Amino acid sequence: MQTPIAITVAGALAAFAAWQLGGTEGAGVVAGYLCGASVSGLCLMRRRMVLRTRPDQLMRVMAESFLFKLSMVMMGALAFRFVDAAAARVDWRSFLVSYAASVVLVVGADTLASWMRGELARPRAAQSPDSLEELKAL
Repeated sequence: MQTPIAITVAGALAAFAAWQLGGTEGAGVVAGYLCGASVSGLCLMRRRMVLRTRPDQLMRVMAESFLFKLSMVMMGALAFRFVDAAAARVDWRSFLVSYAASVVLVVGADTLASWMRGELARPRAAQSPDSLEELKAL
């Protein structure tokens, strides 16, 4: 439940920062936040689905998520830098900063929520035994 709250609070902060900056810089903050939060949210939903259905594919999905986030930030930055119509409305530097901040926030909030729910602990069978008796019990 912490992830949606963190995303909402960060969205309000991004909107306030965009209002304070104004102009193309403010539009870049909003565009970067919306793009970064939505891409990270999609990647987290996919990770959770794969973790429930095929946990052996988790590393592949995490690598795909990283590449998807990287490709989206590259496409956004290149579009806002070199397409004149987009560059007139959105500052590409503030887009990059806001995108990076929103990705870190969403992934960090989800990691914290997973840790608090105990999902990051190793299963008992995967832990190494501490003594010979525990080894025999396994």
